[in-house]
Amino acid sequence: MPSTWVNDWGFNVAVMVTGIAIVFLALVALWLIVAIFGKLLSSLTGKGGKQKRTEKAAKKAAAATQAPKATMAVEKGVSDEIVAVIAAAVAAMGSKSGKKFALRSVRRAKESRPVWGLAGLQQNTRPF
Repeated sequence: MPSTWVNDWGFNVAVMVTGIAIVFLALVALWLIVAIFGKLLSSLTGKGGKQKRTEKAAKKAAAATQAPKATMAVEKGVSDEIVAVIAAAVAAMGSKSGKKFALRSVRRAKESRPVWGLAGLQQNTRPF
């Protein structure tokens, strides 16, 4: 490597500025490509546009102000007393904050791990 390259500060600065400019321009070009594809795809699917977004927001607000539906799906084998206790707990949870919550469905939780696996997990994670 010739010694003139190491000592030529003007050349070094020019290379650095050129590199930064190329990277910046490439990032701007990628941003423009992504923005154009986003507009193109939203116009093709029909989900784009500010008007549709405001209509969706209005529908969500109207749905939030309506009373929750009274229908509830309950899995077989769950007694009415259990459903009543769960519904009361959900209602009490919302009454403190002033919000209205509704119970939509009740079903049994799946047993995710065997008892021996849980015992091993508790034994191995117990603090010393």
